[in-house]
Amino acid sequence: MEGDPFARMMELIRGEQRAGGAAVMRIGTVVTDAPLRIETAGLRLEPEALRIDRRLKETLEREIAAGTRTTLLPGSKALLLTDDDQTYFILCEVRNA
Repeated sequence: MEGDPFARMMELIRGEQRAGGAAVMRIGTVVTDAPLRIETAGLRLEPEALRIDRRLKETLEREIAAGTRTTLLPGSKALLLTDDDQTYFILCEVRNA
């Protein structure tokens, strides 16, 4: 393999950023939990625009089944990732330290 593969990867990432393809992280607030709607950057995200991390989804399903729901309730904050402001990936719930 020629050259440093990590340097090449960084070149590709920088090229994407210059081309406007960089992903953006945002903090969103849960507005409703059934169906899940989140507000961020002045937008209200509908369920169709949201994708959720598999582990977070499994946690939600366990909590719902046990009747002990504490995750992604209205008013809670979520860390979101998007690269097109159309589809948002819910990475995790965030809380104050």
